[in-house]
Amino acid sequence: MIAVLGSRVLVLGESLDKLTSSTIVLLNNQAPMRHGEIIHAGPDCENLKRGDVAMFHENAGHAIVIDETTYIVIHEDDVLAYSPNITEMHMAEDLQVKALREATDDLGREIERARNLANYLKRQNDLLDNHVLSSAGKGLKKT
Repeated sequence: MIAVLGSRVLVLGESLDKLTSSTIVLLNNQAPMRHGEIIHAGPDCENLKRGDVAMFHENAGHAIVIDETTYIVIHEDDVLAYSPNITEMHMAEDLQVKALREATDDLGREIERARNLANYLKRQNDLLDNHVLSSAGKGLKKT
């Protein structure tokens, strides 16, 4: 793992197709911004932490390629905006989804219990009606 010093951050960059074999950066005026997940924040970083998604100018920082993975080392001051820890946000969303599924499952079980109870009560009512009718029929005399 690579660690950065000072107020720098290590960002997992998207593929740098714009880097030539001589490492000359070709600027694209249509997409001057880049973003990536912060993998490591230096000890002097005040606002950024691992998991945040940093947005920065395309020509900011220095690209490093290790095992075919592109990382970008950027000074914290060169990060223009960031989104808080995306991993924590996904974990919170996952917990909310899990809680919603559990609540839905619980509601489904309660609905099934209510249906079973309604069916039971209907059968009991039918039995009672049949018993009352048969008792009333026994009291009649044939003439």
